[in-house]
Amino acid sequence: MECQECIKKAELIKELQAKLEIAKQQIADLERRSQVGFFGSSTPSSKIPVKASSKGASKSGGARLHHPGHGRKCIQHTEQTKEAGIPISVPEEYCPDCQRELHKHGSKERTVLDATPMQVNTVLYELEQKRCPRCKKVITAKVPMVLPKCLFSNQLLNLIAKQHYLYGLTMGHLAKQTHIGIGSLFSAMHDLALMFESVPDALIANYRVSSVKHADETTWRTDGKNGYAWIFSSSRLVIFKIRDSRSATTPNEVFGSQPLPGVLVVDRYAGYNKVPCLIQYCYAHLLRDVTDLEVQFPDSCEVKYFVSLFAPLLARAMGLRAIIPDKGTFIIEASKLKNEIIEVAQRPFLAPSINKMQQFFIDKTHRLFHWANDPMVPADNNQAEREGRKLVIARKISFGSQSIIGAHTREVLMSTLFSLEKTSTDPNAFLSAINQITAGSTISPFELLFQGIPP
Repeated sequence: MECQECIKKAELIKELQAKLEIAKQQIADLERRSQVGFFGSSTPSSKIPVKASSKGASKSGGARLHHPGHGRKCIQHTEQTKEAGIPISVPEEYCPDCQRELHKHGSKERTVLDATPMQVNTVLYELEQKRCPRCKKVITAKVPMVLPKCLFSNQLLNLIAKQHYLYGLTMGHLAKQTHIGIGSLFSAMHDLALMFESVPDALIANYRVSSVKHADETTWRTDGKNGYAWIFSSSRLVIFKIRDSRSATTPNEVFGSQPLPGVLVVDRYAGYNKVPCLIQYCYAHLLRDVTDLEVQFPDSCEVKYFVSLFAPLLARAMGLRAIIPDKGTFIIEASKLKNEIIEVAQRPFLAPSINKMQQFFIDKTHRLFHWANDPMVPADNNQAEREGRKLVIARKISFGSQSIIGAHTREVLMSTLFSLEKTSTDPNAFLSAINQITAGSTISPFELLFQGIPP
């Protein structure tokens, strides 16, 4: 019989070995986080502790060797220029080398692109007044293309709104360029948002019936409190909603409760689970989770084998519609690829991490393969990610909205301007709508901006 001391020593050795394995796993996890960040490959670029150096990159900068290039071309005489044919004389009378007198030798054209800095001009109008001899009422002429009781012209309102909410220039920079107080600029934008307050609801009605819809969300602070900015987009529209929570209340507000046509492409956030339309999960997020398995379990040959099989299939699914434009051929190839993904998801593996990923593809089949039935439905949510990029940049610069009114103004004007940018080819469409409202048009702002917009 073994003595009790030997049994205790053996148990102690097993316990210490188990603790050693846990410590090794913790050390490996800390090393991984120190390189790729807390959230693995999902870590934002600004939060990555050590960014990879660009030195030694396989692709060098600059133009390709022996490439003909695109030199600066002389402006065509048919093009409209502000100033054309400005003569410039040679100041020298004698040759700087041999001191001989210079003779005229014709002229040479040179094109230069110039810029005029943003300048706000103060215009003084003399408004004629007429008086009724009976009721003594005084009628005053109205300034064209200027809102009642507004200091700024419609042209200036259009410029400030586009520069700030569409192109991302900060209001502080605009205040310096225009020499107008930042408070006055924000107040003007609040008034402008009231004019177009009904536009987002009309955009939502068109968004609901879109055949392909996208949705995403990102953090946004309002009045110093944490919240979220939601992005809902289709091929023709973008809608922004700034709310104080990430609950399903916002998706329910946008999608409603009645069954809707089309497919919604999202990540796996549970807030979209009760949306009344078909859902397609984003493969980019799934591919990231699959490749993270190899980072988390670098010593597992089984995990490496699974990743080598599964990751290329997910990547092919995201790029398939770009390389096969024909719908009939796409459906055939997509069906084959779908079967390959399902086959790998049903293969027997021992690693629990692999089994968890496989089980997800088995349980959520109804939300993973809508892309295989219609080439218009993407397998990724990149569109919503791109639409929210300018909002993320604004968040990093301004740290969010300073008030609830400011957040409401931003969501109204960004929804209006971003949708108009995707829909209209007229760069002055927004200014034209403001002018028509100023002139007393009874047409709704949505119809002025998006006449004949298809769903």
